[in-house]
Amino acid sequence: MRTLEDHRQIIKEVIEEVYIDGIDTVTEFSFDEEENKIVGEFKDQSKIYDFEIDLNDGTLTY
Repeated sequence: MRTLEDHRQIIKEVIEEVYIDGIDTVTEFSFDEEENKIVGEFKDQSKIYDFEIDLNDGTLTY
């Protein structure tokens, strides 16, 4: 079972693959156990993006 810190690390690694310089802030996230996904939002400069990471295959959707 993954911990909260495990989820934070997954978010960091997956999002940094897309945003090489990283992002300003992940404002919130939660784990959808039924779908095996992490969902949340992150801020990049003045925009806020919703994101979803499928833990089955590591796909990031935002």
